Amino acid sequence: MGFYKLPITKCTFELSTEGEDEVYEVINIGKIKAHTPNLRIVNLYGISFIDDSHIELLASNCIHLECLALNFCLRVRGASFKMLLQRCKKIKTLLLQHTGIEDQFMQNAPWEMSQVHELDLTSTELSSECLENILLRMPYFTYLALGYCEFFSDRILELMVQKGKLKRINAIDISHTNALSENAIYHFLMTHGGNLEGLMCAGKPKLTENFWLNVISFLKNIKICVLGTANGWFLRIQSKIHLDQVIEGFAQNCPRMQRLEIQWDPDTIRFSDKSNKFVDHLR
Repeated sequence: MGFYKLPITKCTFELSTEGEDEVYEVINIGKIKAHTPNLRIVNLYGISFIDDSHIELLASNCIHLECLALNFCLRVRGASFKMLLQRCKKIKTLLLQHTGIEDQFMQNAPWEMSQVHELDLTSTELSSECLENILLRMPYFTYLALGYCEFFSDRILELMVQKGKLKRINAIDISHTNALSENAIYHFLMTHGGNLEGLMCAGKPKLTENFWLNVISFLKNIKICVLGTANGWFLRIQSKIHLDQVIEGFAQNCPRMQRLEIQWDPDTIRFSDKSNKFVDHLR
C-alpha cells in the first residue's frame, strides 16, 4: 500500500504496571496533538481503551494525518469519523479491522468528500445497506480488505465495478465472504485482475482448482496470492484439489509472483509424480 512510503513517527502506548495491584492505562492524546501537529501516520493497533473521543482529539490538531490504524480498537464506534474526515483532508488510509464501528456513524461520515482509498473493514459487522452506502460514496480504491464481512454481496461488488470504484485497485481481500459468489468473483477478476498485485481469496470452499485454472491468466501482475480453504474436514469438502496444474498455471502466467499461500489441508490436496517439476517451474 502507498502509505508505507511515507516517513513514519512511531508512538507506542502500553499498560504500565507498578507494583502487583496497580495498573495504569498510559496515553495522553492531548500532549501528542499539541507537540506533534505534523503527524502523518498514527498506529493505535490493539489499544483496548482507545475510543472516539481520542480520535476527535487527534483530528482537532493533526490536520496532516494521512494514515490512521485502529485495528482491534473495539471501543471505536465511528462517531468521530465525520470530524476526522472534515478536519484531516489528507487522510487516505483507514485501517479498521475488528473495530466496533456501527452503521449509523459510518453512514453519517462524508466519505464522498474524502481522499480515503485504502480501507480495511475486515471482521466488522456492518450491514449490507451500510457497506453499499459507504463503498459507493468513496472516490476509488487501491486497497480494500473485506475479509469475514458476511454482508458483502454480489450486488455490492457489481455496483462497485460498474461505477468504476475498483479501476485502480492494487490489492484486495475477499476471504470468507459468504455472500459473495464464484460467478461474481470471476467477473471481477476478469475485469480488474490485471491490476492486482495482491489477492486474498481464502475460505471459499466452492473455489476449487477449476476456478483458479480459469482465472490465473487474468492475474498477470500478481505478487502475493492467498487461496484455498483450511479445515476442509469441517466444511465437508468432498472433492480432492489437484494442485499441480494450479502451481503450473501460476508459474506460466505470473512472472512477478513473490508469495503463494495455499490453505487447503494435506488431506484435501492431491499431488502427482510430477509435483516437483511444477514447483521447479514456479521457482
